[in-house]
Parts: sequence; structure tokens; C-alpha cells
Amino acid sequence: MMKTGVRIQNVLTDAVFYKTLRLSNTARKGRTVGEIVNLMAIDVERFQTLCQQSQQFWSTPLQITLCLIFLYTVLGLAFIGGVIVMILLIPLNMIVSIKVKKWQSLQMKLKDERQKMTNEVMNGVKVIKLYAWEKPMLKVISDIRAKEVALIRKASMTRTFIDVLNSASPFLVAMVTFGTYLLASPNNRMTPQVAFVSLTLFSQLRVPLFMISEMIGLTVQTMISNERLKTFFVEEELDPEAIQRENSNNFEKSIEVQTATFSWDSDRSIPATLKNIDLTIKRGQLVAVVGKVGSGKSSLLSAILGEMEKRQGYVGIWGQCAYSSQQAWIQNMSLRNNILFEHEYDQSRYKEIIDACELTRDLEILPHGDYTEIGEKGINLSGGQKARVSLARALYQNSDIYFLDDPLSAVDAIVGEQIFKKAIGPEGILKDKTRILVTHSLNYLNDCDFIVVIDDGTITHIGKYQDLIDDPNVADVFKTLQQSSEDELPLDEEEEENIDNENNDAESDDSDVSAPGTITSRFVSRHSTVHSRGRKSRMTVDTEITKTSYKSSKSAYNKKEAIKMIQEEFAASGRVNPHIYYSYFKAMSVFLFLLFIAFFIGNSVATVGRSLWLSDW
Repeated sequence: MMKTGVRIQNVLTDAVFYKTLRLSNTARKGRTVGEIVNLMAIDVERFQTLCQQSQQFWSTPLQITLCLIFLYTVLGLAFIGGVIVMILLIPLNMIVSIKVKKWQSLQMKLKDERQKMTNEVMNGVKVIKLYAWEKPMLKVISDIRAKEVALIRKASMTRTFIDVLNSASPFLVAMVTFGTYLLASPNNRMTPQVAFVSLTLFSQLRVPLFMISEMIGLTVQTMISNERLKTFFVEEELDPEAIQRENSNNFEKSIEVQTATFSWDSDRSIPATLKNIDLTIKRGQLVAVVGKVGSGKSSLLSAILGEMEKRQGYVGIWGQCAYSSQQAWIQNMSLRNNILFEHEYDQSRYKEIIDACELTRDLEILPHGDYTEIGEKGINLSGGQKARVSLARALYQNSDIYFLDDPLSAVDAIVGEQIFKKAIGPEGILKDKTRILVTHSLNYLNDCDFIVVIDDGTITHIGKYQDLIDDPNVADVFKTLQQSSEDELPLDEEEEENIDNENNDAESDDSDVSAPGTITSRFVSRHSTVHSRGRKSRMTVDTEITKTSYKSSKSAYNKKEAIKMIQEEFAASGRVNPHIYYSYFKAMSVFLFLLFIAFFIGNSVATVGRSLWLSDW
């Protein structure tokens, strides 16, 4: 049953995981990461525990029945008194279990709430530190925990009372049975033969009677978990058939959308996000999607990928898709593995993509090149570096269709032009692929096959750059793009020379080196942030570095072994340190510790005294 329990746990864990990926946007709003973690870590485990103890459901009643039969052969009908005591204990167990079930349901809700709050605090720890909100946030979490502990304490005390009662049940059964036996007939005498055989049978009843309480409690807990899992599994899912993925290899079209309406919410009373979308993209075309902020550009990509609710229309996709999001998704692994994404390493293709995404300089400056470990969420990379790594990962997939959600907004104008030229544009490595590029920059539109203009969730215009630039109806959109492009100013010669001099100074200076292993995420180059003509350019901060950081990176790069951000954990071996026991006793408090010792000694004395009394008798 142990193996079966583990299999059940694995199956349910996988089911929760895959259900999470299929949840609709409406269902996701009502679920937090903490709730889903609790489902996999706590609720699923209860099914495993119940499965391991499932043999008790038939063995416990069998043991009790056999003991009662043997007691009948020794004591006759007097054993009925003990049976009555056991029958009275069962409803009491049931009543307490129902009460405990209610408390545990409330406790699980509080646990989910605490997990959610803790997760939010960890994600926003930078803001909390900057505003000195540590104590208020700690108080919020502590208050939730205090309510949770209060429920745990009530449930634990109630269960302890029942456990004590169940542990004493053999004594109560024996006392009532012997009393009934002696009062039933004046001829009944308590001889050693009757007493010792009966006491042995009563001792055999101790474990099964105790297991009844345990199994009732475990069953109640599993029922609660079953309801929680059932509620989760019946949540609404995205329709997998909303997007028709065609299998034909000989295709001219890559994407076709006909009179489609999409929404982020399944509630049809809420207005749709995208309305009456008609779009056809042929194989190998480069399409730009432009519009004002909040007009629905990113939503269009999500809709075609099947991440939105389709209310009507048709969406067809021919080929495999790759997606580069506006918010880069980075894993806690080496930079190379982030790009490969479980694919085989192809040296020539890898180097080509690194060069196309302007990551060559970054690999030179990082302590261990592309073997440098990247922290969770790319914490040791800048915004521009994360965007380029995310784009490189998409390029390495060698897909048929590329959805690029404004990946060049996180880099400066010069780097953006190079990436567009080498990777995305008509002469880039994706020149034979279908590309949908969401952008706010006017510089790339002339190289696109056609442009899609979105306003208020509707495609208002489709055409080439030369046709749309003179259209007065699109003037506002292009004016916004023009302002965005003007903010991205190139470096003049004087600024480049100043930065190069600063870079050389950083390389020549040998003092004030930071701790080895510091991973540099900002470096001096021609892409540094500058102030020009009284205005600060939109060039990204990712290319800025201090002299000390640069030298630290250069020093760390000469190390043979990679510096890992997350070190491997080692388990201690040998005897347990006495300080561990001291910590437990301190948490328990001296009074409770002494009380526990007193009860333990009293139990041992009573057990020995019972044996001495029986031997003397």
C-alpha cells in the first residue's frame, strides 16, 4: 500500500499541475499560488497517508470482533457491558471529528491566505524595504498566523482529549466488563485464569480501539482535502479547441483570424477586449502591431496563442509557435541553459543567436560567460539583458511562427537596431519565419511587410508603412511612435569617447575590488545611459557599471570554478547537537517541559505498579 499511496500522490500532484496550466483567466483570478501549493503539498499527501493506513479499515474491526468472541468464551454475556462502552465512545468520536473538520477547513483557508500574503511580500520585498514597511507587513502575516494557531490549538486539544479517552477505553471496558461479570451471578469469581486471560484480551483491544479514532480523524481530513481538490478540478478551463492548429506542411498561410471576438473574462456581460478581428498572415511575413498604450496589442498575441476566451469567430495556426514576452521569464540556471531551454546544444547556431541578440559583450563581462548562474527571475541581470536572453531563447527554438511582444523596448536605440537587423528584420536569421512584432518604435516599421494598427481592441487599419504614414486617420498613432523614437537618442562622438575613457580607467585600476564571484549585470560600453541636450535618453540602465563592479567581474572571470548563487545543501551527520534539544525545550517552556516529564514518570510508575499489584494478587 505504500507504493500505491506514492503513486496516488504523484498522479494527483501531476493533475493539479496540469490543471493549473489549463485554468481560464477567470479561474486564475480566484486562485493564488499559495492555495495551489497547499493543494500539492498538504491535501494530496493526505490521500497518500490514508492509502497507507487503508488496511486498518478491515483489520481493526476484525481484531475487535475476535477479541470480543474470545471474551465471550471466558466471561459469557458479561462482555456485553464492555461492548456498550465501546458503542458509546463511537458517537463521541464522530461528534468531535465533525467539529475538528470544521476547524480544519477554516485553518486551511487561513493557511492559504497566509501563503498568499507571504508570497506577495516576498515578490515586493524591494518596495517594502524602501518604504520601511517590514513591521506592518510582519504584523499582517502574524495576525493571520495567530488566528491559524488558535484553530490548531483548539483542534489539537480536542483531539488530545479524544486520544486520552480512547487510550483509557480498554481500562473502562475492562472495569465495566468485570463489574458486570461479578454482579451477574454470585457464582462468578475473579480467578487468576479469568483475570489474566481477560486482561490479555483487553490489552489486545487497546491498539484497534485507538486506531478507530485515528482512522476517523484521518478520514475527516481526507474528506476536507477531497472537497478542496474537487472544487479546484471543476474550475473553468480554456477551450483547447478555440485555436485550430493545422497539421499541413505545405501551407502558404501561417495565421488566419476571421471575425473573432476575444475577452479575458468568460462572463459575457463584460465587454470584449478584442472585437471583430480579421487578420491573415502569410508564411515568412514580418508584421508590426502598433497602437496606443492599452489598445490591445499584447492581447492580440495572447488571443492568437489561445490564452484568451474566444467568444466567436475562427483562428487557425499553421506551424509551431515561439513567444517572447514583454516581461522576460528567466529560470534559476546558467545563462546557456536559459537559452537552450532543454534543447540540444548546436554550437554554430548558438553563437549566431548570441551575436544576433547582442549578448557577446555580456558573455565577456559575466564572471563565467554563459556558464554564469542566473538567479531566480533573473535577479542578477538587468532588464535589457533579461529581454535579450528571452529573445535568444525564442530564436533558438527554431519555430515556424514568432510572437514578439515588444522585446526591443528594454534596450536602447542602437542595440535595438542591431538586434532588429541581425535577428528580426528582413536580413536577420528569422527572415524565412513568420514574425509578429509588437513595437512602439517607428524605426522598424518601414522594413515590415505590413502594419496592423489597433485602437480600443479593434483593428482599424492594415497596410504598408508608406500607405499609412500619409493617412490622417492614423496620424495620432504615428505621432505617439515618433515621440517614442525621438526619446531614443544615439550617442555622439564626445559621449562615446568619455565612456571609452571611463572603461579604460576601470580596466587599469587595480584597487577596491569587490568580493569575488560578484555577477555584474551592468557594464560600461557604448550603450551606456547618457544625458543629451538636457534630456535623459531612454537607453537602458542595464549597460551602466561602476569601476569597482567591472574590476570585480574581471577578477571573478579568471576563476576556474563557477560561483553559484544557490549553494548545494549538505545534511549534518553524527550525533544531534544538544543545542537542538535545548531549542525544543525552550520553545516548549520550562513549565510544560516539567509537566510532560511528570506525566511520563507517572505513567511509568502506574504501569509498573499495575504489574506489581497483579503479581501480588
